Amino acid sequence: MDGPLGQIRRYAGSELGRAGSHGMDHTERVFSLCRTIGEREQANLQILLPAALLHDIARPREKETGLAHETEGARMAAEFLGSIGYDAAIIPAIAAAIRSHRFSTDQEPEGLEAKILSDADKLDAMGAVGIARTFIRAGEHGGGIDDAVAHFHDKLLKLADCMYTSTGRQIAHERRGVLVAFLKELKQEHDPGAGESRDSREIHNLLVLIPGMDIQNIFRRIHEAPLDPQTGIRITRIIGDEHFSLFAAEIAPQTKLRPHYHESGIEIYQILEGTGTMKTGRQENGTTVWSEEFPVTKGDCFTIDEGMVHQLANPGTQPLSAAFVCPPSHLGDDRFFIL
Repeated sequence: MDGPLGQIRRYAGSELGRAGSHGMDHTERVFSLCRTIGEREQANLQILLPAALLHDIARPREKETGLAHETEGARMAAEFLGSIGYDAAIIPAIAAAIRSHRFSTDQEPEGLEAKILSDADKLDAMGAVGIARTFIRAGEHGGGIDDAVAHFHDKLLKLADCMYTSTGRQIAHERRGVLVAFLKELKQEHDPGAGESRDSREIHNLLVLIPGMDIQNIFRRIHEAPLDPQTGIRITRIIGDEHFSLFAAEIAPQTKLRPHYHESGIEIYQILEGTGTMKTGRQENGTTVWSEEFPVTKGDCFTIDEGMVHQLANPGTQPLSAAFVCPPSHLGDDRFFIL
């Protein structure tokens, strides 16, 4: 006996078929991504993995019935899971994850498992697999290269900014690079000249729109950032490299960052929203000697020197958010907390 997942997999396969841009092969890749992300993000796999296998089961019926596959699929999944005696307490969460996974839906995923399914489904539209699926999709709809390239700009290049989990964002960043590299190569090989066709001109016009920068929305990233277990506040890396990076943090009302210092490199801060206080000092013979405490508010910028003990606090009633530039080691092995 292969257990509930085996039953669920066979049911999904019977509904989907093997091939196509949304066939069972796509579902298996989403399942694998969900397992990887779910284990890293400590999700409930009893919710996540069945949702991954069942998320697209209503796609083949969508054209026939006119029903959105995420809505009908959630209904079908709940009905099937009930029929095999799956844990009734978590079936609603599985259905909810399926209902909110689609890129074009207005429904935001609620709960970690729903967010991971949404990330995994989008990730399978990126990278080398995403390129292959895009051209399969174009063929399924009677389109050509111009249709496939348009889909890159309409959807695929936007997906990296739609991730909900830190693991999803990491994978998306890598896969988006593959998409951009492919489009650049396609642009290089495509040399429009005199007598070119209308379709050829359309392809060229789209290819010159290839993005050259990785653009991030700092406020969205802060909102999605997990709590840092060492500081108890939300911190996320926005962009940068191994030498210098831009980070952002949010401190809840009536919360203080644990006082700490860094041995190498400065930090440059800008307050984005809210008001608070920054307290600074030095370590002398194992004792912290505080030297200054000053108020900070939206728009303020200041520098923290290496070796300077500092503590950002939010004594107010609204969240305080700040951006800061520093070596990534400041959130790793070069971060020394003061007791």
